[in-house]
Amino acid sequence: MSEDDEIITLEEVAKLTKFNKGYLKQIYNSWRDYGVRILKMAPNAKPRFYKKDIIRMLEAKK
Repeated sequence: MSEDDEIITLEEVAKLTKFNKGYLKQIYNSWRDYGVRILKMAPNAKPRFYKKDIIRMLEAKK
């Protein structure tokens, strides 16, 4: 498993992107349009993401 295949939480995405966690909670569902896979293990679980998907999304917005 490489570093890009790492599964990260919304808090780690906030640190990576420098966005406010509250703002990211509101918009993370729209990331599916950019190819980000949202992982939830159970209905009440916190969302998790693949780090490589987040990086790819950020590069596409440049």
